[in-house]
Amino acid sequence: MKQTRRTKYSAIKLIALQHIANGASASAVGRDLGIPSPTVRRWARQAGIAIQHQSHCPKVSMMDKHRVIYKMLMAGTYSVAQIAAQAGVCTSTVYNRRARLTTMNTRSRITPGDVSRVGTGRRLGLAERLVIAEHLRAGHSHRRIAQIVCRSQSTISREIARNSVDGIYDAYHADQASRGRLARPKLRKLDDNRFLRAQVVNLLNRGASPRQASDRLAALWGDNTSMTISHESIYQALYVQGVGSLRKELVFEKSCRTTRPGRKPRSLLAGVPKPRGKRWTHDANISLRPAEANDRAVPGHWEGDLIIGADGTSALATLVERRSRFVLLGRLGTDHTATSVNEVMVRMIRRLKESMDTTISTLTWDQGVEFAKHTEFSVAENIQVFFADPHSPWQRGSNERMNRDIRFYFPKGTNFTDVTDQEVAQAEALLNNRPRVVLDGLTPREVISGVIHDAMTA
Repeated sequence: MKQTRRTKYSAIKLIALQHIANGASASAVGRDLGIPSPTVRRWARQAGIAIQHQSHCPKVSMMDKHRVIYKMLMAGTYSVAQIAAQAGVCTSTVYNRRARLTTMNTRSRITPGDVSRVGTGRRLGLAERLVIAEHLRAGHSHRRIAQIVCRSQSTISREIARNSVDGIYDAYHADQASRGRLARPKLRKLDDNRFLRAQVVNLLNRGASPRQASDRLAALWGDNTSMTISHESIYQALYVQGVGSLRKELVFEKSCRTTRPGRKPRSLLAGVPKPRGKRWTHDANISLRPAEANDRAVPGHWEGDLIIGADGTSALATLVERRSRFVLLGRLGTDHTATSVNEVMVRMIRRLKESMDTTISTLTWDQGVEFAKHTEFSVAENIQVFFADPHSPWQRGSNERMNRDIRFYFPKGTNFTDVTDQEVAQAEALLNNRPRVVLDGLTPREVISGVIHDAMTA
């Protein structure tokens, strides 16, 4: 079996070398014998046979092939496979050349300025419009033209219908008209058409609403689009453009149907500002907090926050007194809704008042939704609540710094449903009895006790 294969291989090699000696190309020999052309070239080199190029069969340039493709595509009667076979190329080359046919058709007549991008670049350009006009004169259908310029048939049909004058499509006129429609800013319809403006004013003065005026003009003028207008455009002229320039031309005020100087604020169209931010922070911004709370000279001003547990539902409420850094902790085991936070906060404040004869004047919180019901808390405990600005943790610096110390006892990842109230109370006691550098070595409990004593004896 091995001898048979070697004999067959030697026979094929001999035939290939004979063809090469007779002047055939390596590619042709390899194609005919079903072997790679590099193998044929290697055999020829080993045998010392030079590969000759037939002088009577000159190599066809790619440009010549493209000319063949172009002529057959323009004829419109050949399939892609037929064109590929005739030009000696693969079908993908024909598809690519067909996609570029627009540029090829117009390269000799169009300057670079004529084919500049229009708008986003997806619109038809002058080059494509010249091809459309040429094929329309040749009597080709819209479908055929769409295939040539590689656009959808609906695009070609709209282009011809929109830019034809008396049934005649001119590429240069179509391109100019398209650029004119694209120009910005444009005159609004009521500013550009004075007769239409007079008709609208007349209808409004007779008591018609903008919608009724729009429908009336459509009924009177039908297909004459220059004399029709949408009711929204009329509303724009009444309330927005030039601070309601159309409104100044009305004979009496109630021709607007309402005496409002602006539209009802259902949107931002009329420029009516809407309150921003979170609604529970309105009228309670930190800028309204008493100035005495800023310098820490007066006790009774607190900061608050939540430390969220690992499960995302449990939490630990923290309150820190700004002057003494005295801290209160309260555990929320199952959730941290606004109602639950209020209940825990009330218990923490009342526990403080029972153990110390102190007052709490203000409480500064972040803008979290967990304190959205702060008004109920303020009324119940007679404490003013203020909210820091968004993304401004330094406005509650004492609380943020204390949260770092609290994490020593309850690291990140702690599930507060697994923490007992006794453990929380123990952490609170340790924090309040820890000496602080900022307090010159005193503890928060010593400072707040001294402040209370001074206040009572003053």
